[in-house]
Amino acid sequence: MAITVKALLSTPAFANFEVLAGKSGLDRMVTSVSVMDAPDIHNWIRGGEILMTTGYIMKDDTLKFLDLIKNINQARAAALFVKITRFIDTLPAEVLALAEELAFPIVYMPVNLAFIDVIHPVLSQIVNDQARRLQLSENIHRSFTNLVLSGGETEQIINTLGTIIDRDVAYFDLYFKKNYIAAKTPQFRDSILNTALEDLLLQYMSYPIRIDNRVFGYLLYCRREQGSNTDDCDDIAVEHASTVLKLNVQKKISNLEIEYRYKNEFIQDLIMNKIKYRDEVTNRAGLYGWDFAQGLTAVLVEIHGFKASYLEAGHCQAIESLEMTREQIFATCKLLIKQNFAPLIFASLSDSIVFLIETPALPMSAFHSQLAAVCREIETNVEKNHHFFVMIGIGNHKKSVMDVHLSYQEAKTAVQIGRLLYKQNKTVFYKNIGVYKLLASLYNTDEAREFCDLSIGKLKQYDKKYGTQFLPTLVCINDCGWNLRKTAEKLYIHYNTIKYRYKKIADILNSNLDDSEERFAMSLAIKLFRMSDE
Repeated sequence: MAITVKALLSTPAFANFEVLAGKSGLDRMVTSVSVMDAPDIHNWIRGGEILMTTGYIMKDDTLKFLDLIKNINQARAAALFVKITRFIDTLPAEVLALAEELAFPIVYMPVNLAFIDVIHPVLSQIVNDQARRLQLSENIHRSFTNLVLSGGETEQIINTLGTIIDRDVAYFDLYFKKNYIAAKTPQFRDSILNTALEDLLLQYMSYPIRIDNRVFGYLLYCRREQGSNTDDCDDIAVEHASTVLKLNVQKKISNLEIEYRYKNEFIQDLIMNKIKYRDEVTNRAGLYGWDFAQGLTAVLVEIHGFKASYLEAGHCQAIESLEMTREQIFATCKLLIKQNFAPLIFASLSDSIVFLIETPALPMSAFHSQLAAVCREIETNVEKNHHFFVMIGIGNHKKSVMDVHLSYQEAKTAVQIGRLLYKQNKTVFYKNIGVYKLLASLYNTDEAREFCDLSIGKLKQYDKKYGTQFLPTLVCINDCGWNLRKTAEKLYIHYNTIKYRYKKIADILNSNLDDSEERFAMSLAIKLFRMSDE
């Protein structure tokens, strides 16, 4: 380990030296040695110096001696070597007491020794220690470099570090969500596996693996039994391990990004119907271990309002924050999909991500129920943790991979309808949107607006003029299948009240709402109204 005052005094060259005070501070590190010739020496101290003196400048002034001890201690000197009997027969009791209080070593230096007799062995020890540290660093560096060059992975890096420092070691990989443990004791392994990272960082020594101000993981290792600080070997080994871990992380991320790009291009070609031959699909899918034998269902998750937020962001920092949020939302979606459906097949678009889900060995109704539950979990998680809504569209299952582009188009249509009807979190199955498939291409035409105005326009105007809620009541009546009793229960009002409103609505519209044709027109107008921006 690095040279300390204690280690230095234990060498033969210092056999006749004696610690007079401050023994509890003998673990102070020594970086250099100097002769003290002025009481204000503390102004030039850098820390770690052994100061030698005959005591002449303080021989008749105890207060000056006390100030000296305070100042050089505060400047982080390592120790004070004093030639006793040269000019000072004994050190004042107050000086010795202060040194004990500050844990600052004061050492008796034989009067017959010249200062050079001390300087030479101290500098020799420091130089030898630095040479040892350099050799140690080179050996450790060579071990880790050879490991990297031979293709060593994270697990081997952690095992090598554990061997070098002879302690329990673990690496928390925050990017790839994986832990690596080189445990010498079962207690350490249990602790790593069953304790939150925040608590582990308090419990163990830690070293962040940081690249471009971003933390990708933490090295954790046990403290030494004696003291909480690592020795030089540990520090050197941990620093070299962190370097190769950074290289390893960057390599894995680079490989992952290349694979991701090719996967993304393949899935986009597939859903955009750019691949015309099954053999090409089979060959490209085979590269990633996909066979698509069970058929596929497209699921499109769109971040609601993301493009508008992006355009409003204005400055680079806000844009970067939004892009990071988008990636976090995509990561959340991928995690939840992967937990329930394997393999994970997806492509990222500007403000949406599309998943191609292989149908498990379940009845289609059970598969749809499971899919709906996962989508609800995505909605809840994204809203709670990222403060965005998502619109999720689910296309029909396609037995042939060559038809998966149709499922994607259906999912897009479902998202479009959901966006028009619900304006926030919603999962829409294409199979359930019924007549809205037709209305999606008509709702924004002049004819549709005129029809809607003729059918329910008077009711909108009446509500606006008198502050009533007749149009929402009509919408609820329509949703309840024109069952007034069911409508009253849904609105939490008396049945007679809904009967009065029903009659009032008919009077305002001058319409016979009991007639099936009138009801059909009203239902159609309500659907168009819901799809409009009004």
